[in-house]
Amino acid sequence: MKHEIDGILLLDKPLDLTSNKALITIKKELNIAKAGHTGSLDPKATGLLPLCFGEATKFSSYLLNAKKTYTATGKLGFTSTTEDSEGEVTQISEKIISKKILQEVLQKFIGKSSQIPPIYSALKLNGKALYKYARKGQKIDDIKKREIEIYSLELLSFDFPNFVIDIEVSKGTYIRSVIRDIGENLSVGAYLTNLVRTKIENFNLVDAHNIDTVKNMSIDEFKSILIPLDKPLQHLDVIYLEKNQTLNIINGLKVDFVSQSGLYRLYSHLKIFIGLGCVENNILSASRLLNTTLVKIEE
Repeated sequence: MKHEIDGILLLDKPLDLTSNKALITIKKELNIAKAGHTGSLDPKATGLLPLCFGEATKFSSYLLNAKKTYTATGKLGFTSTTEDSEGEVTQISEKIISKKILQEVLQKFIGKSSQIPPIYSALKLNGKALYKYARKGQKIDDIKKREIEIYSLELLSFDFPNFVIDIEVSKGTYIRSVIRDIGENLSVGAYLTNLVRTKIENFNLVDAHNIDTVKNMSIDEFKSILIPLDKPLQHLDVIYLEKNQTLNIINGLKVDFVSQSGLYRLYSHLKIFIGLGCVENNILSASRLLNTTLVKIEE
């Protein structure tokens, strides 16, 4: 029988492993019933990959949409067909770029902008992944730009032609495309040579676990390292329900609740997280609840 486990694992994804393969490996080795990841990390990227198990999968979208922070290494003077080290690399400039000029250009990227995603990506065009067109050598001229935001960008080190940055970005931002655009802005070209995801909102890589260690754990050991279901939702305000309100909400009923309209974390009268609720016109209704059979009503 498969184990019914609820919680979030912070995994330190290794190099050359797909996010889905990492998920399947842990799910299979520990015989877990239900699991999902929170947005893929490229095989050539390493670092923080939250994996959701059981009821936690209901809230994985909140991690998918969260701000993400990376340490990225770029190389100036070259371009790559895939914008990273997997593609065909071509030197296009021997011009020396100073640290001062690079720092000035980096500052231009902070804020909101439009980004052209890489041709070698899983984004769909006419129902077909872009990389499938690219692999056939088909030229695509109508890749739609995406609105992104770079919240912070810091130069950590520079040893021409290599530079390392710390960058915090919005959902859907391709770091290899940021590196590409930095190179284009400098008129020398650039491509991504290394990428590590270090943070997703309030989750940090330093707290993540090695996959080989995890897959050899006992079920009790595995449970002990999982993060509670409500941890990704800390940005939402809290509503503590009375017993009759708890019963009504888990039974699909609405309750009177005078509060500002919006989405809230809901906790039962026993201070147990039961899911999300929405207040509108002083009426509270369930938005996304845990399995109601798991909700404890009595002491």
